[in-house]
Amino acid sequence: SPESVTFNTDGTKMFIIGDTTNRVYQYSIANTAPTVGHTSDNVLGTVTQDTDGTGKVHIPFRVKDAENNSVTTLDWQYSDDGGDGWNGLVAGDMTGEDGSKSSATDWTGTEHVIVWSSQNQIDDTNQNDIQFRFKVNDGTVNSTDYGTSVSFSVDNLNPSVSTLSPTDDATAVAITSNLEVSFDENVYAGTGYITLYKSDDTQIEQFDVTSDISGSGTDTITINPISNLASETGYYVQIDVTAFDDSAGNSFAGITDETTWSFTTGDHISPTVTSFSPIDGIIDVTINSDLVIIFSEVVDAESGNIVIYKSIDDSIFETIAVTSSQVSGTGTNTITIDPSDSLATETAYYVKIATSAFDDTAGNSFAGITDATTWNFVTIEGEEDNASVEIDNGNIYTTDHNVTVTILGTDTLSEVTEMIISENPNFTGSEWEDFSTTKSIILSDEDGIKAIYVRYRDSNGNVSEIFVDYIIVDTVMTMDIETVATQDYVGTQEDWETTDTTPAISGNAETNSTIEITIQSDLITASFDVGESGEWEWTPETALAYGDHTVTIVGTDLAGNTNTVTFALTVAEPAEDEPEDEDDETDEVIVPVEETEDIVDDKETEELAPTGSNVLPWGITGVCLIIFGVLGMIISWRKSKA
Repeated sequence: SPESVTFNTDGTKMFIIGDTTNRVYQYSIANTAPTVGHTSDNVLGTVTQDTDGTGKVHIPFRVKDAENNSVTTLDWQYSDDGGDGWNGLVAGDMTGEDGSKSSATDWTGTEHVIVWSSQNQIDDTNQNDIQFRFKVNDGTVNSTDYGTSVSFSVDNLNPSVSTLSPTDDATAVAITSNLEVSFDENVYAGTGYITLYKSDDTQIEQFDVTSDISGSGTDTITINPISNLASETGYYVQIDVTAFDDSAGNSFAGITDETTWSFTTGDHISPTVTSFSPIDGIIDVTINSDLVIIFSEVVDAESGNIVIYKSIDDSIFETIAVTSSQVSGTGTNTITIDPSDSLATETAYYVKIATSAFDDTAGNSFAGITDATTWNFVTIEGEEDNASVEIDNGNIYTTDHNVTVTILGTDTLSEVTEMIISENPNFTGSEWEDFSTTKSIILSDEDGIKAIYVRYRDSNGNVSEIFVDYIIVDTVMTMDIETVATQDYVGTQEDWETTDTTPAISGNAETNSTIEITIQSDLITASFDVGESGEWEWTPETALAYGDHTVTIVGTDLAGNTNTVTFALTVAEPAEDEPEDEDDETDEVIVPVEETEDIVDDKETEELAPTGSNVLPWGITGVCLIIFGVLGMIISWRKSKA
C-alpha cells in the first residue's frame, strides 16, 4: 500500500508509493475539465436574425479551457418549449460567420459567431422563445456540461391578415371609406401595388406601397382612395406578393383573387328633384294649382315644413307640415302639396322645403330648398284684376332687357300727375316722375323673372296701391349636343363618320324648347319639343344614303332665342370580307381513279383514266369530280345494257 496519500492544491489526489527498493513514485490523477465561460468574460452574446427572410440566426459565443487546451468540439442544442426538451442543432445547418470555421477549429480565445439556418429545423409554427446552449470538448477526455442558455425569438413566420376594413363581403359600405389591412405583426412596405377594382374587373385606382399608403412599420396599413367610391357598387382589392415584409424579411402572401377582399357600397346618393310643377320660373300658373315635386327615387316624408312665400315682401303665404294630409305621395317618387287656400292672382311666389323633409329608403335626405330662386313662379291675372301696368303688351318672354311699360289704368284717383316705377317693391333708388302712359325701362342685367312695380300720385298727394307686372327675360337659347352615332360630341370636331345609316343624335336643351333637325342631302327634317328633363334623342326614320351629309340642328326656346349647330356626317359602307383569290391557293387534291375492270374493258379504262398527273389544283377540282360522276353513271348504264 502507498506510504502516504496527499492532495494537490487543485484538488487532485497525489499518491506516494514506495517499493522494496525504497524508491518513491509520485502520481497525480487529472480531473480538470475545460471551463465554458458564462461569466462576464465568457458569455453567449446577443443573438440576431437576418432580415432577408432566410431565417439565418447569428449566435456569438466564447469558450475557455482552464488548461489552455484547444476546444475542438462544440455541441449545440436548442429548445422551443421553455427548456423542457432539447434538440441538437444539425451540423449541416451551422457554419462559421466567415464561412470557413468547422467543429475542428480551435474555438478558444476571441469571440466567434455560429450561423444557424433555422428554417430547416424550426417551422413557422414554432418560433417564440427559442433557447440555445452548448457544451465543449478540449480534444482530450474532458468535456463540460451544457452551460446557461440564452433565449431568442426566431421569426420564420410570414405575416398574415388579422382584419380587413371594409370586411370581406361587407354590404352598405360608406362611399367615403378608407381601405385598411391589419396584420398579426408589424409590416414594412416592400415594392408593388395595392389595386382597387370594380366587380366588373374595371381598375379604379392603383396605390404604390412605397408612396400611396400609410402605416409602414406598424401592424395597420391604410389606403385612402383619391375619390369617393361609387354608390351601390361592388369592389374587390388585390395586393402584390412583394408589397409587405415583416422585420425578419418574411413576406405577406398577398391577395391575388377577386374574392378574398370584396365588398359592396350602400346607397349613399341623396334624392334629387327631377321636375317641379309649376315649372320653376313660369308666370302663368293658375291660382288653384297643386305643387308637385318629382324626385329621382322613392322618398318618404319625415319631418319639417314646406313653406310658400310671396316674393314681393318675403311674407309667408302658408306653412305646411310634410306629415300633414296636405302632403301626399310618401313611399313614391312624386310628392303633391295641396295649399289650403287658392293662390292670389298675378302674384309671385317661391317655395322652401326643410332639409329634413324627405329621405330615400336608405335614409339619405333630400337637400331641401333654402333659397328664393330654386322654385319660384307667378300666377295668372284674375278675371276681375284691374291691372294698371303691363310690360311689352303682356308678353311672357322678352329677349331684350330694354322693355316698354304701358300704364293701363289710373286706379280710383283723379288727376294722376306722377308715377314711380321700380324693379324693387320698396322703390329703393327710384323717384317720382311725371305720369305717362308708356315708359321705356332697361331691366337689370341677369336673365330670369323680372317684376315692374308702379304707384301713382295725384295732385293732392294721394298715393295709389302698388301695381305689378312680370316678364321673363331670356336672351340665350341653351342647347348642347351630347352624342352623334354613339360617339361623344366634341364641338371643335366638324366631321363625323359612321357606318350606321340611321345614326342617333342626342343632346339637352331648355325645357319646352323646340329642336329642328335637317339633313340637307337627303331632305330629311324633324321637329320636336324638349320635355321637362331637358334631354332629347332623335333617330332618322329613313336610312341615310352612303356618302357625305350636312346636319343642321336648330334649337328655339320659348322666348324665341335660337342656337344652331352644323356638322358634316359621312355614312361609310361597311367593309366587306375580301373573296379568296384562286391564284393564291396552293393546296392540291389527289383524285384517285377507281378500278373499273369489272365494269368496262381495258380500253374504256384507259379512256377514263386522266392523262398526266392525277394531282389536280383546287380551282378545277369541282369540275373534275362532276365529270367523274357523270362517267360513272354512263358506265353503269352501259353495263346494264350489255
